[in-house]
Amino acid sequence: MCIRGRGVRFLLTVILVSAMIMCTMKPALAGIHSGITKNSVSIGIIADLTGPAAPWGKAGTAAARILINHVNDERGIHGRKLKLFIQDSNYNPVASLAAAKYLITRHDVFCLYNVSGTAPMVVLFPLVESEKIPVLPAMNQASVMFDPPKRYVFHDISGVSSQAIAAADYIVKDLKVKSPKLAIFHQDDEWGRDGMRGWVRAAKHYGLDVVAQENFKRGSVDFTSQVLGLKRADPDYVFYVGTVLASVLKEAEKFGFKTQFIGDTAILARTIRLAGDTAKGILAVHDRATPEENTPGIIRLRKLAKKYAPETEVDHQLIWGYLNTMILFEGLRRAGKDLDREKLIDAMETFKDFDTGGISGPISYGPISQGPKSRRGVTGVRILMADIEKGYFVPITGWKRPSIE
Repeated sequence: MCIRGRGVRFLLTVILVSAMIMCTMKPALAGIHSGITKNSVSIGIIADLTGPAAPWGKAGTAAARILINHVNDERGIHGRKLKLFIQDSNYNPVASLAAAKYLITRHDVFCLYNVSGTAPMVVLFPLVESEKIPVLPAMNQASVMFDPPKRYVFHDISGVSSQAIAAADYIVKDLKVKSPKLAIFHQDDEWGRDGMRGWVRAAKHYGLDVVAQENFKRGSVDFTSQVLGLKRADPDYVFYVGTVLASVLKEAEKFGFKTQFIGDTAILARTIRLAGDTAKGILAVHDRATPEENTPGIIRLRKLAKKYAPETEVDHQLIWGYLNTMILFEGLRRAGKDLDREKLIDAMETFKDFDTGGISGPISYGPISQGPKSRRGVTGVRILMADIEKGYFVPITGWKRPSIE
């Protein structure tokens, strides 16, 4: 599979692209742009609005607009209204970096958030450090987001590696399966490889065999060879990382491959709609509430969505973007009226078990000296199961932390 080689090529590409675009920027931008006036704060979103992750990018942007409109109707934060500027990344690292440069130089944004995807966010790291601009990514599952911790980057997802470990915990501790054969099927990028590493690590922890490792390129539509490879290995459980599980399930059914698939947080109700009966019994590891739950946070989101975006579906994608916006706004409130970027960073570091109203587990940050946990945010996850009759995933466990970090 040459996973290590592909990882090296990915990082080299990121470094090269970063260097090329950074060289085109005007020098000494850091510290000049603040994005703050007496009456407003300018914030920027870089989201996939037209590419393979467009459902996530569009929903996250809609969530931002919902909460921004509400907060502005309530006189803003410390008397400042929030101005939103949006750029499309097309889930492309080069476009993401160009978008960030544009938002900083053209719109003087105070911070960036809801940046869609791991690869589009990783390429921004040098710019973020240079500009000293706060960033709250979204849909960024890889541990590179918080390990090592970066002063200006605040993550709020458990991470696919931890989700893989939690899935193995469920098999061994909850289901009490003896000596299960495990396999991994993942998207061939940093997100997918991080899930693979977590799954392999969990298998080693429990003394289990990973009998097959298959991967696919982002945007693939044919999974025949990978499904046949998995079938030959005959695993009991397959941990899946990617956005096209419905197609994989249909391929598995076509070839008579029966196993238990467990997906990461990207597996949504849409999988059931697309896969139909082949999704029966599929499991997923999630660190967010489901849209159907009646936690205080979800009830409030439904109410605000009905008022400000009545045509918008309250789904998993909307919940992700909404939570990220909640966290940013709480940080702005804590930073006080005399706002600047460093004060926001200091304020974010005061989060300790921040209550999200049940949208996720508690959110905690801290001084960067605390290591990866200082920028990880949330660690609690639950196991969900696809309910074909209801058409969505339902929780079958409570919130729990993975057994190994």
